[in-house]
Amino acid sequence: MADDIDPMAKAFLDSQEMEETRAYLERGREFKGAPVEGINEAWALAFKLVYEHGETSHRAQLDDLAAELRLRGLEPPGHLVQDTIRALQERLRNTAETARDTLLENVRRFLDQLEKPKN
Repeated sequence: MADDIDPMAKAFLDSQEMEETRAYLERGREFKGAPVEGINEAWALAFKLVYEHGETSHRAQLDDLAAELRLRGLEPPGHLVQDTIRALQERLRNTAETARDTLLENVRRFLDQLEKPKN
């Protein structure tokens, strides 16, 4: 997947991850002694709380758990949240389509206004 990402977008995402990891380390690496299975389960729960239920108060925990996994050379367990990811992708598609339709309607109205005779 990383090969599909624009280099500038990848640089931005990498920078965000480094910042999250730095902040996590500064806060004392809370999950250092936790077993990987527990971190994976907690990460999946936090992911669902943030992205399914909009509970943004769990965002810092989600970032910290991901940072701990990165420090261990592991990736977050995306396989545990595939349904949530699919739902997010669908919401994004719908949002993009709605935004496109709204933009096209606004452009159409603008062009109609330009074509009206001015008195």
